[in-house]
Amino acid sequence: MSTTTKRPLTPEERAKALRLSALWQKQKRILDLSQEKLSQLLGISQPTLSQYLNGVIPLNTDFIVLISSALQISPSLIDPELAKIKTLLGIRSQISPQQLITAVIGTTSGKRSTMISASIEVAGHKKLEGNFCALAVDTADYEKSGIPKGSMVLLDMNQDPFQMKRTVAYRLVDHSQFVLAQYCGRTTRSLKVIPQNSREELLLPTSSIAAIHLVQAITHPA
Repeated sequence: MSTTTKRPLTPEERAKALRLSALWQKQKRILDLSQEKLSQLLGISQPTLSQYLNGVIPLNTDFIVLISSALQISPSLIDPELAKIKTLLGIRSQISPQQLITAVIGTTSGKRSTMISASIEVAGHKKLEGNFCALAVDTADYEKSGIPKGSMVLLDMNQDPFQMKRTVAYRLVDHSQFVLAQYCGRTTRSLKVIPQNSREELLLPTSSIAAIHLVQAITHPA
């Protein structure tokens, strides 16, 4: 399968890639994982995973958090700047039965979030278990869909995102922004989604998707 030409990694990005490669070699033996199994756990294609593991695609925060969860390691082992995220993953910082604090891993604009953590309302949901992160809605693109700028989206890092008519957040290879969309099915090589900021169905090649997560809850700004 052909791949898009990638920009050279910075020294910092190369260092992260080397750390991930070493951790992958160790954890795959401990966890009995192959690249195929790991790509299925992450919800991305095997070619995309291979490019991450081989330092072809720069490692973004959301992917570092996601693969760290799958490999059962701390994100800070890949990127020391993410040391604070270790205590923010999952429902480990409950402030009440209806709210949780979790790490912010991305934005709808692609800009770096000014917040490292967010409090998200989960009232009305059954007890949620697993690893979760937050996505900051820092654009007005989704206001017509009832998601105003300033909202926080709870992303489930473990649940299968390929659930018909459920809302997902995805990020494309070589893009930093997340897109909120409705999942509408897939073939062996593509996904059907309807972005909530356009309402037109798109057919996305699986090789173009860097990350996709199931949305469990959305908290609007006060």
